Amino acid sequence: MADEKKPTEKEQPEAAAPATPAAMPQGEKKPKQPKGEKGEKGGKGGKGAKAPKAPEPEPEGPPAEPAPRARLLDFYEQRVRAKLQQQFGFKNLHQIPRLLKIVLNVGMGDAPKNPKGLEAAVTELAVAVSIAAILATLAVPSFNNLVASQRAKTTASELFASLLKTRSEAIMRNASITLGPTNGSWSNGWQIKDSATPANVLDDRGAPTGVTITAPSVTFSPSGRVQAGTTPTFLISTTSGSSTNYQCISLDLGGRPNIQAASSC
Repeated sequence: MADEKKPTEKEQPEAAAPATPAAMPQGEKKPKQPKGEKGEKGGKGGKGAKAPKAPEPEPEGPPAEPAPRARLLDFYEQRVRAKLQQQFGFKNLHQIPRLLKIVLNVGMGDAPKNPKGLEAAVTELAVAVSIAAILATLAVPSFNNLVASQRAKTTASELFASLLKTRSEAIMRNASITLGPTNGSWSNGWQIKDSATPANVLDDRGAPTGVTITAPSVTFSPSGRVQAGTTPTFLISTTSGSSTNYQCISLDLGGRPNIQAASSC
């Protein structure tokens, strides 16, 4: 009919509003979700679950054996070190040179495929060892001279210190103190004694190795001076082949020692 009107927006029926928690009947609670099922990632129960680790692959074959000790190093430790100590008279084992490593560089990669290359390598190695032996022969005299020179310096330093101690003891004790050879020979070492009581040994030094000492006994007065106004000298010498190394110690009238590398002072 023409007179019928369509309902306007205001006159249309309103949609029912969703029920709120307040509209829920009293006494009913919202159901809880079980643990471990919260969200897609999981709740507390999901966090603790971890994937098992894959077992580590076991190494194939037997375990690797340590590298064997070098035969040349064993030869040096067992034989050469003992001969060096005997030849040069080393008292302290730390004075003997230590061998840390022996390196031989030879290309052997193609040896199984090329036997001639192996023969050539052996020949080259033999030549290298021969050259090393020649160089060692040339170096030994210089090394011997160095050792002999060091012995003279060491003995002179020890005797210099003993002279200072003898003078100091004479002043401190207000008595005459003597420095002289043990049992009448410097090759047996030397001793510091009280002149009034020779049995009272204040210091005793052992015999030097490979060193010759030419000197008289010295007595210091209570004032620290050398008695009788003498100026004695101590000559220390060592021989290596055809060369001789000298160290000389002299005393002035005040009793103070001086040392220098010379055959006379």
